[in-house]
Amino acid sequence: MNGGSHLSAASASGTRTQAARLDWRFLLADPALDRVACVGRPDESLLVALRLFCRSVEVLEANGAGPRHHDDDFDVVIACDPTGAQLRQAARRVKLGGTLVVEVRGPLQVSSPAGKAGWRWPSLRPPETLVRRLSRRGFEDVGSYWHWPTLERCTRIIPLDDPTALRFALSRSSQGMSAKAGAWFARCLSGIGLLPWAVASVSVIGRRVRARPEDSRPGRDVPGPAGDATERSRSAVHAFMNEHWERLDLGRFSISRRLSFVMLTPRFRNSSHLVFLLLPEAGSKPILVAKVPRLPGRSVGMEREAERLKEIHALRPEGFDSVPRLVAFEPYEDRMIQLQTAFQGRAMDRTAVRKDAQRCCEAALAWLIEVQTAARPGAMPEPGAFDRLVDRELLGVEAIFPSERRLFERTRELLRSLASAHLPLVLEHRDLSHPNVMIGADGRMGVIDWEQADLKGLPATDLFFFLSYVATAVAKAGSRRETMAAFDRAFFGRRSWARTYIRRYAERLGLGQETLTPLFVAAWMRQVAGLAERVAPPGMGRTAVESETAVWLHRDWRLAAWRHAVENVDRLAWDDLP
Repeated sequence: MNGGSHLSAASASGTRTQAARLDWRFLLADPALDRVACVGRPDESLLVALRLFCRSVEVLEANGAGPRHHDDDFDVVIACDPTGAQLRQAARRVKLGGTLVVEVRGPLQVSSPAGKAGWRWPSLRPPETLVRRLSRRGFEDVGSYWHWPTLERCTRIIPLDDPTALRFALSRSSQGMSAKAGAWFARCLSGIGLLPWAVASVSVIGRRVRARPEDSRPGRDVPGPAGDATERSRSAVHAFMNEHWERLDLGRFSISRRLSFVMLTPRFRNSSHLVFLLLPEAGSKPILVAKVPRLPGRSVGMEREAERLKEIHALRPEGFDSVPRLVAFEPYEDRMIQLQTAFQGRAMDRTAVRKDAQRCCEAALAWLIEVQTAARPGAMPEPGAFDRLVDRELLGVEAIFPSERRLFERTRELLRSLASAHLPLVLEHRDLSHPNVMIGADGRMGVIDWEQADLKGLPATDLFFFLSYVATAVAKAGSRRETMAAFDRAFFGRRSWARTYIRRYAERLGLGQETLTPLFVAAWMRQVAGLAERVAPPGMGRTAVESETAVWLHRDWRLAAWRHAVENVDRLAWDDLP
């Protein structure tokens, strides 16, 4: 298909946000989109994304009038809240081997055509009705999917026709009371078969593999049967695994190839990939995790993570049960796919932290001491270590914020002592907070998402970042003002509660108190530097961020934490530490 080359051109513009509107394309065996048509009421975000990522996009007239030739049919047709006539029109325009995607907004949708919240009973159609209609019109491999919370802001895609996926999705994590009540209600509806009637946003996707009546004439090629259902691929990830099942020895994880899944589609600004949580039939826990970049071509972050996972487990013969193991990282079609083992635990989200903050801090402290004492390849001053870990990061951020001259001058003064300090270089994760931290049944912590990791990083910085996450979670901080108030209570003054964990960590890692202040300042400067690199256009580096992105970075709480640390450095009381 030609869609891949068009996508490559789009990637240079940093179009991650627009790409996320089309995450459903990874439910296809080939996510590259070529000739696409829309029927019904496509929203503007969908049209913008399609025009960026497809070779051609056509919005079909409602009545479908005019002559039509089979050569005019499309690879993908998207029907948005279609009427019966529009659905029939959309089905007719899908070429043999092509895909029909039906997007339907259900009765709980928060927006209506008038722009107000409301119920939509007149257009209510359960997904199974659409599944049957598509099946009758020559489509196979038809599936229905719940896009949560909405099609436009989707962060999770759940197969509605898969009890294993539904059960897992409705029992995940220790969410807030309202979310728990909603999940309980959804489980009740699912138990009596009414959940599909109530969900807000649904897609129904089918592939045309049977001939239409008008195709059955002499001289026209008609595809044969689709084959046994057990061999069909429900997504690009399943297609990859089916093709390489024996070579990768995936049978050690599951006897059956029919793996259920829930697709996570993060929508935060610097998200570059989506995640498949893969579950065995009738299983309750993921056994594998697959990562797929939204944009084709190289994925520097995923390449880095694959290397780090191999390096981490090579540090000791038994590796680390708290860190995923790499199963595969290989090209498939026009992009890379990464498979890794799944950590068996639940998310250490804000609700879990509020429930038992001390337990979470103890788990994180134990994990950091275990992993970082096992991964100590050397001590500063290592040639070039200060330049790599501190000075280069500072120079990169300075180019983004030229107006912050005083902040950079004062930061350099405070960090100068690190250039000659004898510090242990440790395995540094650099994003040790939710959703990257989990808690196992035994109370031990597991850590995922190693794209930013450094095998020879600075000590204490992961601990500072995790403790700040705990502080904001306990305080239920929402605004930047509330975040900074919680940050201050955690670290500044002699009544700061985080000091006990920092003391124990410093003792085990051999850190003197004179290093803690510059390490604390460096931690927040480097958080800003890392964030700038992740939101920069792919392959362009952090200094290439656009002015609008620079404004967003300037408002981020990490920059506020860095400034607060520099301006209140005298209130960092480490004098009673060893």
